[in-house]
Amino acid sequence: MTTLTLDAIRDNPWNAVTHELPDYMDGFFLQAVYCAAKYCRASEHGFSVAAREGYYEPQNWRPSGNCPTPYDQCLQRGEVAHRRCELVREIVKQCFGKDLDDLM
Repeated sequence: MTTLTLDAIRDNPWNAVTHELPDYMDGFFLQAVYCAAKYCRASEHGFSVAAREGYYEPQNWRPSGNCPTPYDQCLQRGEVAHRRCELVREIVKQCFGKDLDDLM
């Protein structure tokens, strides 16, 4: 798995969710990871609402018995982003002894 860097976050916010966290992370790095993951979580919420209402369907998506609906896909992706947000909050609490909001 690819290790996350600040440049990778700048290239694609989803990298903050999908890439492995490095061994050393300072406060700025954790803030960047959290902000990117929070953006991903919020965007998937918007996409899930649009998918539920029939306004969004991923390109090349075709219904099949094994494939989740666009709505379910968005919910799953949003949950993955949410878990990364919560992980960063936990790391900040353990490493810095404060809430993430106090770090920002």
